[in-house]
Amino acid sequence: KVLSQIDSSSTMYANILYRRGGSYEKIGNEKKLDEDLLKSLEINPNKPFVLNYLAYAWLERNYRIPPYKRALHPAGRGLPAA
Repeated sequence: KVLSQIDSSSTMYANILYRRGGSYEKIGNEKKLDEDLLKSLEINPNKPFVLNYLAYAWLERNYRIPPYKRALHPAGRGLPAA
């Protein structure tokens, strides 16, 4: 109910979807995890932490590996050099 009161194109909404996606992962709901993280990226593309989370989730499940590889490159650009 509260989520419906937030502008669905806002950064706040994207961040909430990211966090909720993490909760879905913890309870084993991979479908909802993917939906929330992908929607978060639609709203706010190229967020390194969201790309990273989704990529690792897919890698752990051996799911959609080619998109995972594409996700690594933009995610890596957003991180500070070591």
